[in-house]
Amino acid sequence: MVSETVLRALDRACQFAADRRNQCQSDFNRLREALATANANLESSQSEEQNVSAHNQSALNQIRELNDYYNGIIDKSGLQAIQAEINRLSAQQIEIHRELGQAREQRMQPTVS
Repeated sequence: MVSETVLRALDRACQFAADRRNQCQSDFNRLREALATANANLESSQSEEQNVSAHNQSALNQIRELNDYYNGIIDKSGLQAIQAEINRLSAQQIEIHRELGQAREQRMQPTVS
């Protein structure tokens, strides 16, 4: 027959193991949730980066198109509006490029702690 002391020790060991299992399961669930959040953030950041990149490319194409047109004209007198538009688009493209850098930086930041 097993003594009470051994039974109590085995009971405590079983309780400890059960508590540890519950803690591990809780940690696992928390980490799985953090991973899901990180994946969602990554997808969102990638989408934002793609949108800003497309906007940047569109601005570059507009600038290139206007520059090609402007440079193809022999008599440029009276075409200050085109040059002003090129300057405006260039300033806008610089801002978009800055946003693109921020979007890329955001995508590269770790999100799981």
